Amino acid sequence: MMDPNTTPSIRHSSINQCSFTNLTPADSIRHSHLHNVTIASPHPEPHLQPQPSTKKNTTTTTNITGSKLTNSTIAHVSTRRSKISNSTLVNVSSTQRVKVHDSHLENVDSSRRSKVTNSSVTGHSSLSRSKVQNSVVEESALRRSKVENAQVVRSQVKKSALRDCDSMGKIDHDKIVTKDPQEWMQESDGSDKEDERDLDLPPPYSA
Repeated sequence: MMDPNTTPSIRHSSINQCSFTNLTPADSIRHSHLHNVTIASPHPEPHLQPQPSTKKNTTTTTNITGSKLTNSTIAHVSTRRSKISNSTLVNVSSTQRVKVHDSHLENVDSSRRSKVTNSSVTGHSSLSRSKVQNSVVEESALRRSKVENAQVVRSQVKKSALRDCDSMGKIDHDKIVTKDPQEWMQESDGSDKEDERDLDLPPPYSA
């Protein structure tokens, strides 16, 4: 149920069984599908409130464009052309063309062309063209990498594959599993095109 006094700016979107709290017209939803989604600003639960940050790109509003969200809770999130399901996102400055499922993202600076499944990403981490599965990523930057069943803390990971391990520090072009990371990068590039077709967004506005 939506409170008419806390409704964001909504255009060309499908909203079903959603709850909005303390939002204003500065918050926006464009060309998106939302089902059973809670959007709050700030979130009433203390552990979900955004943390203070010196980062210039910290968002204070929620903006959803060309995305599909189901069974999720978000606060202070900017997302574009993404799929989010069964997840919690809080204070995520920018997500573009990402898939998030059964995961928790909090205080994330950016996530682009990435997939996060059954994982936690926190501590001003950033993801670019990466896959994170059954893992914890904290205070780290991942670029063109795959992380599976791993804990990555205070690390910079580039063009690498981590599996069943803990990481701290800088990892560049490292292969810790048998499959070449280049194969995942090719798969990731292909999945981006599939994501665009699968979004099934409302048609663009025409005057």
